[in-house]
This record gives sequence, structure tokens and C-alpha cells, in this order.
Amino acid sequence: MKDILSLFLILLAVCCKPVDQETFSVADLQVTWSVIENLGGTYANGWKLTNQGAATFPAADWALYYNHVVGVPVPESISGSLQVTQISGTFYRITPTKSFTALGQGESTSIDLVCFGSGIKLTDAPSGLYWVMNGSEPQPVNDYQIAPFPPEELMRRSDVDHVRIPTAASRFRQNEPLFVVSNSEMTGIIPTPMEMTTDAGVFELPENIAIGFKPGLEREADLLLKRLSSLGQNASVTEDFEKAQIQLEIATYQNESERYELTVKTQSINIRGSDQAGVYYGTQSLIALWPLPEVKQKEIACQTIKDRPRFSYRGMHLDVARNFQKPEAIKKVLDIMSFYKLNKLHFHLTDDEGWRLQIRDLPELTSVGAVRGHTLDEKGHLFPAYGSGPKAHAPDNHGTGFYSRQEFVDILKFASERHIEVIPEINFPGHARAAIKAMDVRSRRIEEESSDEPGFILHDPNDQSQYSSVQGYNDNVICPCQESVYRFIETVVSEIVSIYQEAGVSLTTIHTGGDEVPSGIWENSPLCEQFLRENPQIQ
Repeated sequence: MKDILSLFLILLAVCCKPVDQETFSVADLQVTWSVIENLGGTYANGWKLTNQGAATFPAADWALYYNHVVGVPVPESISGSLQVTQISGTFYRITPTKSFTALGQGESTSIDLVCFGSGIKLTDAPSGLYWVMNGSEPQPVNDYQIAPFPPEELMRRSDVDHVRIPTAASRFRQNEPLFVVSNSEMTGIIPTPMEMTTDAGVFELPENIAIGFKPGLEREADLLLKRLSSLGQNASVTEDFEKAQIQLEIATYQNESERYELTVKTQSINIRGSDQAGVYYGTQSLIALWPLPEVKQKEIACQTIKDRPRFSYRGMHLDVARNFQKPEAIKKVLDIMSFYKLNKLHFHLTDDEGWRLQIRDLPELTSVGAVRGHTLDEKGHLFPAYGSGPKAHAPDNHGTGFYSRQEFVDILKFASERHIEVIPEINFPGHARAAIKAMDVRSRRIEEESSDEPGFILHDPNDQSQYSSVQGYNDNVICPCQESVYRFIETVVSEIVSIYQEAGVSLTTIHTGGDEVPSGIWENSPLCEQFLRENPQIQ
């Protein structure tokens, strides 16, 4: 009897053993976003979640995070079993409500909502999607679909919108007349020189070519050497100016800078510039005429080119605060700029979403303000933005990165060699969220450590002002009514001056942005109220 009872218990244990439940994987969940209709100032859009796996997608304890530049929802438009929350700026979260039910295999759930703005192109779609399941590590959305856009009549931003939705084909048709030029008008040099004349004969490229230069043009000769070498030409620099096939020299042109004359003869090429920049631009025109390695015909037509700038400021603006670019990418941009004879780089180094320049006395600017990743309190780094994703230091996270002092010195030297002035932009008083959050972290650290380091708090902690920036931030404007702000600016500017001095480059301008400061700022700031009482002459 005892043996029979034991056998019964064993069988009972086996039969009643729970079957292992298959764990749900977020890789099995497809996310689809679609534009439904543009409504004039707002647009209807929708999300659809589809479970493509065998396991059940849970009813709770999950969140879908994403960035959406035109995603501010109209509150009353959200209904159903999912809810959308704007965390800050363009950072959003979708979570289930209590009415949401688990999704079995093949089941879907949807949410439609109305957002301010318009949705007319792929770049208007949400980006950087990732899951957080039951408080676990963030995981990117692997299957994200953007549904085909609706018919054109539903894509108009208003009833009087006569601008067609841009496509690759429409852009090509629009720009096609700009490129219809005759062969006689094609110079191969951009921008087109002021004066070009063709002479008889050709300059045949020798097996080896020597570059000669007059004093002060060593740098221009060396850069020309490197460019010719990159085109497969054997070249060298010589001190024997008269015997060199390519000759660089400075000539006197009254009251003209950056001017050059390029003369191609059968036996030599001469570049004369009003200054070093003029000579350099002459070498860039020569590079434009130089045959590519794959071209069989190794000759340049004899000709004379006389050129000077039409504009003294020929610039490009580059924003690395929103989307960071590594130093080597910046140098590539500078090289291309100089080839087209651009001479100013407006370098947008700071904004709400990133601070990109090392300031030695303020390490939090880069340890916090130059890093983006998943966070809900920003005590270690900033929120994701522009689809930078959840992993703060992932190789593909374009929201993380900064230029060390030495890297910036190298960039300045590289630009100066190519006669490009780098104009740093430090954005104030608006677009300053990265700096504000970084200095807030610094202030907390100083307090926790009971340190005697100076504080650089940039906001009024007791400010009750209500405002929203163009990007949806309500905490991105510095408070000018406290001395710590001016100590901060002095520290930053002093460091920038020092960096330029180390690079041996003149600093003529610091751009401060100054744009898009929203209305409502400082109106309910106790610090500003006190400041105005103490300084009535300012009102």
C-alpha cells in the first residue's frame, strides 16, 4: 500500500508540473505609424502594435519611448487603451491604460490621435523607438514600419496649401533648368571664376611634377602637394622656384584680398595671389581642372583665370549639438568647404540637446550635457532626442559626443590652414537646456560633497513661469537675474579664448544664438522680481 501511495504521488507531481510559459520577446512586436489626414494646423496620425510571436504580449508594465519633432498631441484627441505622454520636448512615451488587454499571437491594438503641426514626409515620422519592459534594460524596436502616406488631397497642410509634397522626382524637375548649360559655359570650377580665357596648346602632365613657392607660401604648397598626390600625381616641393612646373607667388593687387590669377602654359602653371588665401584658392581651381586618375587624357588646356570673391562672407552653418559629428567628419567638411572657396564655418556647438565643447573647469557640461540616452530624471545624462536611441554610449548614438580641448585646437588649425574662420556658437539665453541640466547636476554634486567649488546654477529653482519653446521645452531658458549665470559665461568664454590662443588662431566673433526665446519666461521668477526691485532703472 505504501509503495502504491508513493507511485501515486510521483505521478501526481509529474502531471501537475506547470508548463514553462514562453517568454515574450519585443522582437516579435511590430510597430506601425501612419499619417491619416492633415487638418490645417494639426494632423491625425496613428499607432498600431501587432504581436507576431507565439508568446502573449503583456497587458501592463511596459512602455514604448520615442522622439517626434511634430508629435505634441491635442489632449482631448487621445482615447482608448493606450496613452501618450510628452516627457520633455520631442521625447514621448506610450503606455497601456487599465483597459488594455494582453495581445495573443496575431492580435493588434491601435491608437489614433491628433498632433499639432503637419505630417507630410518621412522626416515627420517618429524616430528612435525603444521598449522598456517591466523596468528592464531598454531594447530598440526592431520591426518599425511607416505606413504609405495618404492621397495628396489629405496631405495639404491647409485649404490654401498650393505647395506640392516634395519628392525626389519633383525636386529634380524643379532644379533641372538650373543645370542646363552649354559645353562652352562649363568650367569645371565652382563658383564660376570672374574671367576665363582659353589659349592655344595644352600642359601635358609630367611623370613627376615640382611645386615651387615664394616665401610665406609653404603651407599652400604643402596642401597642393597632398591634393595632387591624392589624385595619383607624383609631386614634390622644391626651393628652385624658376625650374618648378607649378609656381606659387604673391602679387600686388590694390585694395583686393583673396584674389588670384591662374595661368596654364605649355611648360608651366603659375598661380599669383593677392595674399595667401588668394594663392590657396588658385590651387583649388587648379585641382578642379586636374584630370582624375581614371581619365586617360593627361593634359590641361592652356588658359588664364582671373578671379576674386563676390562676397567677403562665404559661410556654412553646421549644427553638431543636435547630431554630433566626429572630428574627422568636421575636417572632411572643412576640406570640401575650402574646395568651393567658402571661408566661414558657423559652428553650432551647444543647444537644448547637447553641449559639444570641453570646458575644463566645468566637466559636467560634457559628462552630462554631451550624453543622451534613456533616463527619466536626467541625473546622469540628457533624454534621447532626434532618434538618438536609448544606449548612451552606443557607437550609433549620434546624441553622444564632444570635442576635447585638443581636438578643437586641431580643428581650428586645420581650418586656418585652409583659410576658414571658425565662428563658435554658444546658444543663450534660449536653447540652453543642455547647459542648464548639466549645471543642475553640478550643483547637486557640490551640495552632496559639501564642496567649496563655485556653483554655476543657470535657472531659478523657484520659477513658476509658464512657457513652451518651439521644440516643446519648458525649461530651456537661463535666468539672467543671478550672478552665477555671468560667472558661467565668463568661464566658458575665457576657455574658448584660451583654446584659440593655443591654436594660434584669431578669435574675432562668438555667436550667441539668441533665437526662439518663448514668451512667458521670467514672469514668475522670484529672482527676477527681486532683481527688478533692486534695479528699477532696468524696467
